[in-house]
Amino acid sequence: MNKKERRLRLALLEHVSAVRGLPVTAQRRAVLKTVLEMYNHPSAEQVYAAVAMRQQRVSRATVYRALDTLVEMR
Repeated sequence: MNKKERRLRLALLEHVSAVRGLPVTAQRRAVLKTVLEMYNHPSAEQVYAAVAMRQQRVSRATVYRALDTLVEMR
């Protein structure tokens, strides 16, 4: 996935979140960005490790909740 496609998907996340009344937090954005940059089907632990390397102040629970929210938005 190229940078343009990632930007479009991030914009879609923001739009869908706004329609559903959900805030687009920095953590949700970081989780989605990380998932979009991975070329495989990552586990929640892999996503957590990648996000934690970039953003030190994120918990496993936050990553799991963000992933759950993204799944619900599909």
